[in-house]
Amino acid sequence: MLLPKRKMILLMMDFDHTIVDGNTDTKILDLFPKDMPDIKRKQNTGWTVHMQKLFQQFADLGITQGDYERSLKELNLNLGMGKLFEFVREHQSNIKVVIASDSNTWFIDTLTKHHNIGDLISHVYTNPAHWKGNHLMLSRFSINKECQMCEINMCKGQILTEEISKNTYDHVVYVGDGGNDLCPVLHLARSDVACPRQNYVLESRMERSPHLVRCRVCSWRDAREIIPILRDMLLLGKEIDAMDVSEEVEERVALGDSTLSSGDLQSHGKVWKVDVRPGDRNNG
Repeated sequence: MLLPKRKMILLMMDFDHTIVDGNTDTKILDLFPKDMPDIKRKQNTGWTVHMQKLFQQFADLGITQGDYERSLKELNLNLGMGKLFEFVREHQSNIKVVIASDSNTWFIDTLTKHHNIGDLISHVYTNPAHWKGNHLMLSRFSINKECQMCEINMCKGQILTEEISKNTYDHVVYVGDGGNDLCPVLHLARSDVACPRQNYVLESRMERSPHLVRCRVCSWRDAREIIPILRDMLLLGKEIDAMDVSEEVEERVALGDSTLSSGDLQSHGKVWKVDVRPGDRNNG
């Protein structure tokens, strides 16, 4: 497809419960023997330090890297996420995908390779992890001393700000689900779009403070609902091709309905604000 002008979109995504349908940390805890005491409770030292201690216990129990891999690979991509990444693959020169997650490098690398999307990820901002024998060594991504909204080891708002400062983007689309995704959403400009997963924490927190959200917002249950937003941004609001999101929308596109917007293409998600217009995000 020939585009009238080269546009660059930053697609920043959370990982757990966003790209994959589950939590990598709690999934791994399934490997613990059933008679072990409850160790899933977050400790007051922070989640990353808590996971460091658990990985040491794993090593002491003889749980191997192969055990980790078999458990992680039971996590599937979220509904429609494969289709979203197919669209990204078709427009790689115009869409840069980065992940910002409180998981870790080894978990994310393992699953993105397993689901054949690793080559589409430009950068991963997460907690470093590497193997030393059968012990997965984990360290914090950073020390967050300023942002009260985020965890002690990571401020996703700061990550977004730094990513934008290093590159020029026409639009940013942020896709997430958790409480630590609110900070970056509040950094988005009017020409950007936030896509909270429907019925998850991020959506509810945004609904409680709508006056703080400057960007356009569309919640989703099926990741295919994000594709029309990206398509609109790339085509600057020109005609949108029919997509496999709902028979009703396909019929309206086929009939040449001039009132069709990206919001109409959201077959399941609640659309708060639609009409993805071109604009200088630096003026947002």
